[in-house]
Amino acid sequence: MITIFIESKHLKTPEANFVKTYIKYKFPHLKDFEIIPLNGWEGLWKTNKLAENKDLGNRNVVIFDADTPENNGGFAERKAKIETIKDELKIDFDLFLLPNNSSNGDFELLLENIINPEHKILLDCFEKYETCIDNSKKNSELTYKLPIRKAKIYSYIDAFPKSRQLNERFKNGDWLFDNETYWKLNDKYLDSLKQFLEQIITTP
Repeated sequence: MITIFIESKHLKTPEANFVKTYIKYKFPHLKDFEIIPLNGWEGLWKTNKLAENKDLGNRNVVIFDADTPENNGGFAERKAKIETIKDELKIDFDLFLLPNNSSNGDFELLLENIINPEHKILLDCFEKYETCIDNSKKNSELTYKLPIRKAKIYSYIDAFPKSRQLNERFKNGDWLFDNETYWKLNDKYLDSLKQFLEQIITTP
C-alpha cells in the first residue's frame, strides 16, 4: 500500500482530486494507494498514520506545496523543515514539493502550467482583473485585496459551459482534471512528478 499525504482539509478538494486523477491516468495498474489529507503541512507532526504505515510495511509519500518566502515557505526552507520533522519522528517518507520539486510555488502554479493553451486567454483576462484591482488601490482611498490564488484557477474552469453532471462535480471540489479540454496531463511540466511517482511505484 502506498499512502500519499497532502495538505488539504479533506478529500473533496482540487488537490486530492488531482493526485487521484493523475495517478489513475499515468499509472492505471496501480490500485493499492490511498490519499490522506492533513489540513496543512504541519499536520505531519500530528498524524499517527505515518507510524502506523511504517509498522504495516506500507510506503509513506508526502506531496506538499513548496510555497514562497512571502508566506514563510520556499522550496529550500520548506524542504529543510520537513526533513527536520522526518528526523524527529524517525519515520522515513518520500517527499515531493509542488510545483516541480525544485522551485518555489504551489499547486496553483502547477495548474497554471498545465492548462490547455488554447484557453490561455482566460488566465490573461483574470490577470488584467488583478492588475485593475491593484491599480485602484493606488489611485483612491478605497482598499481592496487581490483574489486568492485559487480564485484564478477556479474562474478558469468556471468559465466553461458544462453539462449538469460536470457542473455537479465542479461544485463538489472536482476541477475535472480528466477532461483534456481544460488540462494537459501529458505536459512536460509534470515530468518531475511523473518520475517521482514512477520511482516509488517501481522501487520496493
